[in-house]
Amino acid sequence: MLIYALSLLGLVGLCAGWMLFQRWLVRQDPEKEEGYRPGCGACSRKDCTSRQD
Repeated sequence: MLIYALSLLGLVGLCAGWMLFQRWLVRQDPEKEEGYRPGCGACSRKDCTSRQD
């Protein structure tokens, strides 16, 4: 039972760390607040649509 509890705590810790990293990343580069959007060059597909800002 202890192994399951430690695994769960580890997963929760990873998720919390990822959330904190994402918040830090937005503060470092405020122009990229939206994250991924289709057509931004994040993938190799060329037929996806991009939003014009």
